[in-house]
Amino acid sequence: MAALLRRDNDHNGSIQRFFVAYKDEKPIARVMAGTDKQPLTGETFGWFGMFDTFNDIDGVRAVMDAAAAFLRERGATRIAGPFSPDNPMLNIGVLAEGFAGAPVLYNPYNKAYYVSLLEDYGFKKEKDYLAFDIPAETPQLDHVVSLAQRAQQRFGFRVEEIPGRSITLRLARDIAQVMTEADDDDQSGPTAQDILHLFDSVRPVLRHELCVMAYAGSRPIGVMLAFPDNTPYLQALGGRETLLSLLRVALRGKNAQCVRCPIQHVVPEYHNKAVNLAMIVRALQNAQNMGVQRIEGSVVAEDNAASINNSLLIGGKVYRKYRTFSLAL
Repeated sequence: MAALLRRDNDHNGSIQRFFVAYKDEKPIARVMAGTDKQPLTGETFGWFGMFDTFNDIDGVRAVMDAAAAFLRERGATRIAGPFSPDNPMLNIGVLAEGFAGAPVLYNPYNKAYYVSLLEDYGFKKEKDYLAFDIPAETPQLDHVVSLAQRAQQRFGFRVEEIPGRSITLRLARDIAQVMTEADDDDQSGPTAQDILHLFDSVRPVLRHELCVMAYAGSRPIGVMLAFPDNTPYLQALGGRETLLSLLRVALRGKNAQCVRCPIQHVVPEYHNKAVNLAMIVRALQNAQNMGVQRIEGSVVAEDNAASINNSLLIGGKVYRKYRTFSLAL
């Protein structure tokens, strides 16, 4: 309801609409659509999210036609997605490869036919985002620990854990600054309020040992955030959220066997200086001490060579792909 009523997420002031298609009174497809402006060009483009459907192209055409008409009226020249209206930093695309097993902490999950239905409608692939399966007990760790230590000494940076559960506005600004500077495609980036909202949404499972920052002096140059996966416990709730059940999830989350690392950014001046590697090593060591068995590194854009190479270096393997699509209106 919060997402539908635009509470806590205003998409830069955009107007959103939600569309549902029915067949014989049965809902068969749904989508949310809204507009944003490109910060550099000023172009108005449309986005879509909360996309779910039965294997029915008629339902997809119905909701997408309605969404496209709405976006054209708002001056949009293209539509892209799916993007999450409530957790855009944690949930992106549709699952395109790797359907075995449950999703990990906010990642999307869908039937395999979603990709073909979007393509049948006319959407083209925009970008794939990779998920890496990384064992916590990796034989390469001793080697990369040494590399990380030498890099910090040579290039003059340090890695620190983000303290506790109380994320200050100053720290949120540091994280937002790194993410904005690190984004080559869109210099708007998240705001400090976006970061505070992100931490608030994962507060029940937040562990400070898994969230680290890199600093050169007082300047923030890198951030890596990881959160224990509470999906198995949420599944055990059977769809019933009560105060007691949520408390149980929070307590059991302390013993999670898997963690997800959804955010990893380094400012351009410190690319190729092993900052990413040093942050991964710190969090990986802490994860081992917590009894974590595996880490999911997701999502990593398919053109992010540095993050891909670092994930492979510590023994990670691509096991899922998430895909975004776009279409000219």
